[in-house]
Amino acid sequence: MGLDGTLQVVPYYNKPPQEGLYQHFKAVAECAPDLPVMLYNIPGRTGINMSAEMTAKLAKIPNIIATKEASGDIDQFVEIRRLVLFHCRDNY
Repeated sequence: MGLDGTLQVVPYYNKPPQEGLYQHFKAVAECAPDLPVMLYNIPGRTGINMSAEMTAKLAKIPNIIATKEASGDIDQFVEIRRLVLFHCRDNY
């Protein structure tokens, strides 16, 4: 494809529930399993916030490698960090 990776924003036209976000990003990741995927949570622009729990769940998909967290909620950022680092520690 000629790509080094992809930045994927939370879908904004249909505003899916959290499980819909999981299915969306999982499908994107599975379409190109060797392509690193970075999630982009920007609820001020998309009208939907991806929860810390959903970000952590998505982090378990091997080629989802990063998130750009732009919710502006420091508590959410701290919770993502706690959940994802906990998950990483469990796997190594």
